[in-house]
Amino acid sequence: MTSTLNRVLINDRYLPETQKCVLKYAIAQNNHKLELIFTSDLDLDYPKHWQVKPEVAFSLAAKLWAIANPQKSEKTLYLDGNCLINGDLSLVFHQSSQSIFLSTQIASLAKLTFLMIDGDKLDRNLLIQLSCQDYSQIADFEDLNCHLLQPDLTAMVIDCISIGDRPWYSIFAPQGRVWMAQVKTAIEQEYLSLDCIERDINRGWLRPSLREQLKAGIEDSFVLTPEIAALDECFTPPELAVTPAQLQVITSTIFPLPKRIWSRVIFSGYFWEIEFPQRKLQVQRLLEKIWHT
Repeated sequence: MTSTLNRVLINDRYLPETQKCVLKYAIAQNNHKLELIFTSDLDLDYPKHWQVKPEVAFSLAAKLWAIANPQKSEKTLYLDGNCLINGDLSLVFHQSSQSIFLSTQIASLAKLTFLMIDGDKLDRNLLIQLSCQDYSQIADFEDLNCHLLQPDLTAMVIDCISIGDRPWYSIFAPQGRVWMAQVKTAIEQEYLSLDCIERDINRGWLRPSLREQLKAGIEDSFVLTPEIAALDECFTPPELAVTPAQLQVITSTIFPLPKRIWSRVIFSGYFWEIEFPQRKLQVQRLLEKIWHT
């Protein structure tokens, strides 16, 4: 009989392969083995009626998957891939709590970047409650009753949610030295290859200066030479880059009007809150005119 493992579910949407390899390396250094799952391996999807950006929708869908697929007698940790693991992550699984959820902050479900789920304590009524709500209600859900992680354990996961805080995008990221040290060690331990880094740079998912920084053996990005730093002048993080479809719209002189799908209009909040009262008032005034004449 095989024993189950505590799981780490990492949202790797728009994450460079280089950062995924660094996270694999960091988790492999734990004293206790953890099962690592990337959301890209789950073939996750989200309801189309959510009508939000994919990066936002997939983040929430991943948390819902973790809540809906608990492991008995084990815990699941959801992490946003835009983070640095700086310590033995397996220690966070040992913190005892009476709550189903542990987190590093008290926030709505959509804003949580760290969420520990205890499979044994999970209430099925919570799953039913979440499944019956629309995107906004789920995203703003604050009734998880999360307990906070101990401060010393919280420091093991460094948040890099802001684009400027991601060392793979910016040489000015505060934790650049920590990340570069992990990149160097991951290469030495064969978790990461220079070919992988080169592919990410060519795809536009890594800052070009990283190539020369590794060649120069410089861990601290703040002391890079002006020549190396200048390589990033034309680099735009993929989240901010203009897509081919957007570029086509920008450069086009033809702007077709969007088709109005009445079924979507009728069932939209705008129709019932704004348009329907206006139409109702117009009909009432028309009937009053007819009545008086």
